[in-house]
Amino acid sequence: MTHSFLNRLTNTLWVAIAIFVMLLAIYVSLGRFVVARVSEFQQPILQELNHRLGMVIEADQIRGRWTAMAPYLELEGVRILGDDHMPVAVHLERLDIGLNLAGTVASFKMEMHALVASGLQLHVDITEDGALVIPGIPAGGGLSKSLLRFLFATGSLQLEQARLIVHEGDIEHDFRIDLNLRRDEDFRRLRASVVSPSQRSWFRVIAEGIGEPTKLDDLRAQVHIESHVPEVSNYTGLAAAAGFRLEDGELDGQLWLNIDAGEIKALADFAAGDLQIRQLVDDGKRLQLDELSAQVQAASVGGRWQYGASGINARVGDKTFQLNAMSGVLENGE
Repeated sequence: MTHSFLNRLTNTLWVAIAIFVMLLAIYVSLGRFVVARVSEFQQPILQELNHRLGMVIEADQIRGRWTAMAPYLELEGVRILGDDHMPVAVHLERLDIGLNLAGTVASFKMEMHALVASGLQLHVDITEDGALVIPGIPAGGGLSKSLLRFLFATGSLQLEQARLIVHEGDIEHDFRIDLNLRRDEDFRRLRASVVSPSQRSWFRVIAEGIGEPTKLDDLRAQVHIESHVPEVSNYTGLAAAAGFRLEDGELDGQLWLNIDAGEIKALADFAAGDLQIRQLVDDGKRLQLDELSAQVQAASVGGRWQYGASGINARVGDKTFQLNAMSGVLENGE
């Protein structure tokens, strides 16, 4: 009797396996049939993407492909439009969108699990006061917020061969960016590198945390930034917001950030050489330092910043200055 029961159980399992394989074959066949006809539905797809992104995008061509067990949309010649359909200085050679089929069917909305952007070109202007502006995006920044919400809501984001072109008057800075962002529910991990071949400078970022990155009060994260800048005068426009201009020098530094529900703690360790700084006020007084190194700590407490510095070493010509520690408080707006 036991032998007969085992035989029936084995037969039932084989039938279940056969049905599963048949359903899987139908699923894959239908999926490949649908993605092969994606180009016929280019406008409805773009309309849905525009709704999901909260912005208007255009694409020269849309194709579909089936990879493993998931469908992908391939968009070529992607452009983002701002208010009144004015062009925004963002262009993508290709954007691959991995669709979450189960989520799409369950919610009747397009759900995405992966984005791979290739050949991104982003143009940014630096204003006289040091602010960064993307041409075509209004001052309110609604478009950029929509884009950030969309990117951070994606399960996986990858930038390949991306270029960031920063315009500072007649000067143009060209950066190469590689970025990988992974999301598992509320947990996110980011790795990014920014390199400027012409200026021989580079920046590396590693970050991970829990919460929505666009909502600082709900975010708990750790961030590490490492940089090498052999000629700081190439970034003088970025220092204008702090009221000074970087005219010469090199800088190597590391920055650690700990963000805990709106409270920020920062630790910076840097070393600079042949540094020339000019104030933008008070008749443009200049400070020249042959060497400068220090470790700086800062924390946001009750709407103000408490800061402290230690191991401060400076050299001007043949004179050396050392300061073991200093501290202070900055109110918001100072």
